[in-house]
Amino acid sequence: MSMENEVETKLEQEQLPEPSKKAQRVTVELNARGLPVPQDLEGAYRVAELWLRGGALPKWIKNATQALAAAQFCRSLGLEPLSALPHICEINGRFSLWGEGPLAVARNSGKLEWIKEFFIDSDYKEINFTNKNLSADIYAAICIVKRVGHEPREFFFTREDEQTANKGLAVVWNGYKKIMYKRKARAIAIKDEFGDCLVGAGISEYDYETAPDVDPTLSEPTLAEKLNKKYLLGDAKNEVHVDGDLPADKA
Repeated sequence: MSMENEVETKLEQEQLPEPSKKAQRVTVELNARGLPVPQDLEGAYRVAELWLRGGALPKWIKNATQALAAAQFCRSLGLEPLSALPHICEINGRFSLWGEGPLAVARNSGKLEWIKEFFIDSDYKEINFTNKNLSADIYAAICIVKRVGHEPREFFFTREDEQTANKGLAVVWNGYKKIMYKRKARAIAIKDEFGDCLVGAGISEYDYETAPDVDPTLSEPTLAEKLNKKYLLGDAKNEVHVDGDLPADKA
C-alpha cells in the first residue's frame, strides 16, 4: 500500500462517527433500595408501563399514559409513586389523596414535628383503656398537629358535623364511622396546616365525603349490580337483589 493510500485510510478511520450517545443512554436507573429512578420522560413512561403490565397499580388506572400522570402527581408531592399510587384516586377528573396519603405528604415534607389523634365521648373524655370507656359512642375525633416553628393546633370532627357529611353516603358513614371521623379530622388539619405541601391536591374524605376503600360506589360493581343491569334494566320495579339471590325465572 502506498504512502498516499495509508494516509487516506488513517483519515477515514479518524473521521468515523462515534456511536450514538442517545442509543447508549440508560433512561432508568435503580436507587439503593432497588426502586426505578427515571432519568427522563421516556424512562418515566417505560416504568409506568411496566407497573401497569405487572398489575401493580389500582384498577382505575387503565393505560400507561394515565399511570405516568398519576406517578408524576405522586412525585410532585414528594411521594414514592409505587407505594403512594394505592393511596390516590381520580374523582371528577381530579387526582385526590385518601387514607394515609395526606399524612404521608405532611411527614415527607419535613415540616410535621408531631401529630396526635384520638376520640372523645359525649363527656369529652378521651376514649382509651385507662378511662375504661372503650365501648363509649364516639362524639368527636380530635387531631392535634405541631408544625415545625409553629404552635400546636387542634382540629376536630364531631357528631354534629357528621349530620351534614352524611348526606348521600350514609352507607359509608354507618359502616365505617370510626375510620371516617378520624380521617375527616386529620384531613381538616392537614389541609389547614400543610396547604403548601399539598399544592392544591384534593383529599377525598375532605372534598368528596368519601374514601375508595370504604365507598362501594367507587369500587367494582357487585354481582347483584351486574345481574340487575343485565336482567332488570328498564324494569319498572327497579328490583335490587342481594348477591346470589336471583328470582327463579332469572336463575
